[in-house]
Amino acid sequence: MIKKPNGYGTALDACLICGAEGYRQDGQNVICRHCASAIYIPSIGQKGGCNPIGFPSQLEGDDIVIDVSSVTKAVEEIAR
Repeated sequence: MIKKPNGYGTALDACLICGAEGYRQDGQNVICRHCASAIYIPSIGQKGGCNPIGFPSQLEGDDIVIDVSSVTKAVEEIAR
């Protein structure tokens, strides 16, 4: 999960291009551990390029609620 300018983004620490090597945060930047691409934070969770595979969530009061089945579905995208 990451704070974005318009709320929060929820995504796996993996993408369809680089796999599950994940990302790291370097100050205000998110960097792919595999290809070293800098990820534009507002795009996290959107499809395309080296970008973490997103899944829906919603803010309920102070809590972020995630449907476990949406995480499972996102993980299945990596297996394809």
